[in-house]
Amino acid sequence: MKVMKFISNFAMLAFGLVFWACTENNTAGTSDESEGIVAIKDREIAGVTQKGPFLTGSSLTVQELDGETLAQTGKSFRTSVKSDRGDFVLGGINLVSPYALLEVNGYYLNEVSWKKSEGMIALNALTDLSDRSHVNVNILTHLTVDRILTLVRRDGKTFVEAKKQAEREVLKSFAVTDDVGNSEDLDLFENKNGSVLLAISVLMQGERAEAAFSELLAKAAIAFADSGVWNGPEKAEVADWAFLTEKEYWDAGYGATRPLITEIKKNVESWNVDPLKREYYADSTLEVYMYDFWVKEYGLGECSDENVGEIRNNADEHSKFYNMKFKCDGDYHKHWIWMGVADFSDSDSSRIVDLQEQKTYKMKRFGDTFWMISNLQYGPKPFKSVYLYKYESASKICPVGSRLPRYDEVENLLLQYGGAGKSAADSLMAVDGFNALQDGPFSIDFWWYDKNGHRQEYEQKGVAIWISTTDIYSYENFVLWIDSAGAEIKKITDYFSGASVRCVVSPESDKKQDAREQKQYSADSYIKDVRDDEVYRFTEIDGKYWLAENLRYREPVLDTSMCDDDGCRYSWLEAVASDSAYNVCPEGWRLPSRFDWDEMLTFVANGVVKGSTYDIGYRLCDYREWDKGDHILQGENDPYDFSVKYNAEHIFWTKSDTTVKERYGDEYIESAWVIEMRDKEAGLILERKQDRYLAVRCVKDK
Repeated sequence: MKVMKFISNFAMLAFGLVFWACTENNTAGTSDESEGIVAIKDREIAGVTQKGPFLTGSSLTVQELDGETLAQTGKSFRTSVKSDRGDFVLGGINLVSPYALLEVNGYYLNEVSWKKSEGMIALNALTDLSDRSHVNVNILTHLTVDRILTLVRRDGKTFVEAKKQAEREVLKSFAVTDDVGNSEDLDLFENKNGSVLLAISVLMQGERAEAAFSELLAKAAIAFADSGVWNGPEKAEVADWAFLTEKEYWDAGYGATRPLITEIKKNVESWNVDPLKREYYADSTLEVYMYDFWVKEYGLGECSDENVGEIRNNADEHSKFYNMKFKCDGDYHKHWIWMGVADFSDSDSSRIVDLQEQKTYKMKRFGDTFWMISNLQYGPKPFKSVYLYKYESASKICPVGSRLPRYDEVENLLLQYGGAGKSAADSLMAVDGFNALQDGPFSIDFWWYDKNGHRQEYEQKGVAIWISTTDIYSYENFVLWIDSAGAEIKKITDYFSGASVRCVVSPESDKKQDAREQKQYSADSYIKDVRDDEVYRFTEIDGKYWLAENLRYREPVLDTSMCDDDGCRYSWLEAVASDSAYNVCPEGWRLPSRFDWDEMLTFVANGVVKGSTYDIGYRLCDYREWDKGDHILQGENDPYDFSVKYNAEHIFWTKSDTTVKERYGDEYIESAWVIEMRDKEAGLILERKQDRYLAVRCVKDK
């Protein structure tokens, strides 16, 4: 009897101790203190495991965690993925706390390559099962696990606080500002937030193999765990890939090509076998999240109505496109677009990247122009590794932001070394400079057909580099030819095997051209002719004001057919009138003399004058108005806003006249000096006064 009473009392004491211990456990821990720690009993949980979806048979483990430290207790529950959609169900779960770590390990369907992975990966999720029985495991849950543990253990955060902060920090790192809810609720195939998960998953996967992907994921998770921030070369590599992939998507437009982003969206859509869900991914915002990510990583900021046209540089020093220029474009949508070149300010060297070939070329300043210091290597590797091109191909293959060198730029390059000749050739062949002999010299085949149709051949050993002919109104081809005898500009009159390509960037002239195309002239750049209320724009050149339009004053013109919207053509007497104190120009302005023109043209030609011919290039011509047939004029055109139009009269009277004796006789001819704009030159010539009707540009001393 005493034995039975002792046993009964001991049992009651033991029960009391157990009850007290359980009660103590339920009032401590990491969840909100008002709720306490709630043990999980006989719980069934389900969900999906996704990178892309994990494949059938992948293992899933639920690890029990201590309610106070979130340390693994050693107790676990295991199951496997049921189908290639990554879904799982696991019942009979009993845990001492609501906190659990889910681990999935296995093969998965790669949403980028559209193939089953060749290697296995592992993803984790840290969750509170207090009020949920559905848990998804994905890349966002994985990246937050170690950060949650740090915030709880090191910083004393509650689980709820730590989880919210960790998710917010990871999303911010991927430039996502949307509220996407709990990470373990995200599903590639559910609601609009599926695009966020897809974007992060695609960015981390890229075109990496499983081992490289797992290494990148581990490095990012470690970075997030300590500070909640992920930066560095690995992230820059992800941003560079995102930029190239998103650029490909927009460049493709509605063409026949299928860019990678389109393929990814189709892949994910095809996995979603539920027809009610298939429609969503046809309008996915994957490309938007990818764009936002690389723009943030490059430090470009917002592209909006307020800064359309602004150019900024990639500020990510770890990016292979560091310091490259991007322009806020507003043609179709506000978007940062690639300009293709690095910042040239205060530098004698730079680089340019060919995105198509994924090659970077060093550039060096010669005068005002940056030249590639190695030959362009575009397309398949050729025989003997020498890349030669026909002109038609060469004119189209320079990387974005660069072009073939213009005729005047090649002239200036030669002038850097004293002009065409042996000295220039020796300097251009220097390895530490232009490095013309990078691929040569090599033999270039030339041939032609004689009058009997027989092919005649010869070869020359040297280096040939294409020169653009789009700015010189020429259908002939020219190359910079360099050999042991010298360097010169050479006209190609025979057929030949091709030339090398050295692309250039000319920041100053290109900047002038961009500004000119967008230029808005201020009110003080115009004058009004009080005689007929015609308004003219004027420009300043070398300390004098010149009309930037042909004169349109009609009163002295006897033949009205001589006037149109582009101006009037006057006889010399109409232009100067009988009284030398009067001329056809507005009050305060005058008809320029030959000396006015000579001063101005010499200034524009930078002193390059041969007899009565001024080498002005197209620096006084508005290229937008010149004939745009097969010779679209580009480059350094009209920097002085003089705006000579090709289709209008471009021969101008001066007030300077003289008497010239006829070459084959004794007759003296009344003549006047005129200025003719032609091709790349301006010429000062004599014309019979009575024979011509020409345009007038008036001048005024400043």
